[in-house]
Amino acid sequence: MLVGAGLLLLVAAAIMRPRLVDTFKTGSLLALDSIDGDLLEEHLTQVSHPASTLEAFWESGKISHRRAVLERMLQPGSPTNALRTRVLREALTDPDLHLRERALGFLSPLAFPDFKPLLGGQLTDPDPEVRRLAIQTLRRVGDLAWVPSLLPLLADPDPSLVLAADSLLRRWTGQDSGLRLTNSLPGQQGLVPVDHQLTSETRQRLAGAPAFWQTWWSGTTQPSNLVFPKVMPPPARRPVADFELADLQGQPRKLSDFRGRVVLLNFWATWCTPCAVEMPALAALQRNHPDDLVILGISLDSFQEGPLAGSPEKPARTADETAALRRVVGSFAARQRIQYPILLDPSNTVARRFEGNELPTQVLIDPAGRLVRRFVGGRSPDAWEALVRHALTNPP
Repeated sequence: MLVGAGLLLLVAAAIMRPRLVDTFKTGSLLALDSIDGDLLEEHLTQVSHPASTLEAFWESGKISHRRAVLERMLQPGSPTNALRTRVLREALTDPDLHLRERALGFLSPLAFPDFKPLLGGQLTDPDPEVRRLAIQTLRRVGDLAWVPSLLPLLADPDPSLVLAADSLLRRWTGQDSGLRLTNSLPGQQGLVPVDHQLTSETRQRLAGAPAFWQTWWSGTTQPSNLVFPKVMPPPARRPVADFELADLQGQPRKLSDFRGRVVLLNFWATWCTPCAVEMPALAALQRNHPDDLVILGISLDSFQEGPLAGSPEKPARTADETAALRRVVGSFAARQRIQYPILLDPSNTVARRFEGNELPTQVLIDPAGRLVRRFVGGRSPDAWEALVRHALTNPP
C-alpha cells in the first residue's frame, strides 16, 4: 500500500511540475514593470497553457503587458475566441490611447457585436484626439444610425473635428453645407486649422453647420429598422502602484503624497523640443488648478543622454554627479519658469512602467490614485481642462 501511495505521489508530482514551472516563469515576468512582445512570444512557447498566460498578462493591468497581449491578438490568423473578444473590447476603453488606436484600426463593425456602443463612447470622450479617432473609424461604416451621434460634434470647440464630422456626413449623404478644409487657411491645403487662423467665411460656415445638418436630419424619412447606437459605460479605473523619485532638492517624493488631487505625470527631458513647447500650457493649467491638480514633471535626463551624455556608465553615481544632473535640469526648469514639482528619473525606473520614453508622455491619475489616461503629445488648453474635469469625476 505504501509503495502504491508513493507511486501516486510521483505521478502527481510529474503532472504538477510543469504547471509549477509555468507559474514560476509567468510570475517572474508579471513582476517586471515592462516587457516587450518578443519576450512574451518566447515565453508562450515555453508554457503549457498559453491562453491562461495571456489572460494573466492582460489582467495585470500593466501598460506594456497589455500592449504585448493586444499585439498578439492582432496577429494574422489569431483565432477568434472569448479571450480575444474580451481583449479587443476592453482595449477600446483602455486608459492607454495607444491601445484604443490599435483596436479601432483593427476592428470590423460587422464582425464585432459590441462595436456600436463601444465606438459611441469614443465620440463623447473628453479627449479630442479620441473623438478624432472615432470619426476616422466611422469612415469605414456608412451607417445613418450614427447621424444623431455626429450632430453634437458639429458644435465641437475643436474646428478640425467640426470639419471632419461635416466631411463624413457629406460623404454619407451627398448633402453639402459648403464647409471645406481648404477654405480654412488661405493659400494652404491639407492643414488642420488653428482657431485664430480661420477666415471669417469659414467661421460663418462653422457656425452654420449644426443648423444645416440638423435641418436636413429632421426632414429625412428614417427607415423603420434604424437602430441607434448606445453608449457602453466606462470600465472601472485601475489603481496605480506607488513610486518614489527625488526632486531637484534631492528630497524623496512619492506619488501617494498627492492623493486627493488629480495628478498629471509629464515625462520630459531638456533635449526634447516638443516638451519645451508644451510647458507654458502645462504651467497655465497648474495655475488654473492650484488645489485640485498637481503636475509632476518627470525628467528623463540621464548620464547617457542629454547635456551630461558621455559620462561612463556605471551602476552607482557619486553625490557630485547627481548634483550636476539636478543643476542641469533645474536651470532648464527655471528658464521655462516651471512652478510645479520636477522629479528625476535618470534610470527610467518609473518611465518604463508607463512606457514614458516617447516624449512627451502624459499620464493622468485621479484623486483616488487610479489611472485615467495615458497618451503621447500635448493638448490644447480646452482639451486639458476637459481631461482634468473628467479625472475629477468618481466612477467605480
